[in-house]
Amino acid sequence: MIRIEKARLESAKSDPDSFLDVFFSSYMKGYEDVCAEQMASLNWYMNTLLAYVIVRNEVSDGGFLQLMHNGYGGYVFDNPFAKSLKLFGLKDLSKMIYDLRKVYLTHKDDIEADCSDDEFMAKYERYDMLDDYDDEFIEHEEEWTCFLASYVEANMDKFADEITE
Repeated sequence: MIRIEKARLESAKSDPDSFLDVFFSSYMKGYEDVCAEQMASLNWYMNTLLAYVIVRNEVSDGGFLQLMHNGYGGYVFDNPFAKSLKLFGLKDLSKMIYDLRKVYLTHKDDIEADCSDDEFMAKYERYDMLDDYDDEFIEHEEEWTCFLASYVEANMDKFADEITE
């Protein structure tokens, strides 16, 4: 059961990133990383928000290559994340995720392969087709995060089982 403290939401309300992170931290409570058990305990809305925050964090830190290499490709591209974004109203981001899915499926084994730091950095040159996606995401991240935070706020009953005092 996902319980969110009302006071935490109120203190984070003025910052969309912090607002979404309140939910994210509740979803991750007791888990070090995303796993099947955790995914099964979250509904479709919660999984979409969890995936978005992971995408935002990974892409902001090291791009879509890092997201894929760190093992989140399956969670983001093999689940209905892109469809969910479209249904929420984030059509441009949805299209981007569908496009990136093709890259992920084509190069998955190489991108996810264990490697040294130098070998990983060389992958940025090999997969430079991801640069435009990284740039587009960074360019629109604030807009998308604000949109999603507003969507969550308007539909909180779908993103938390209970808001506690």
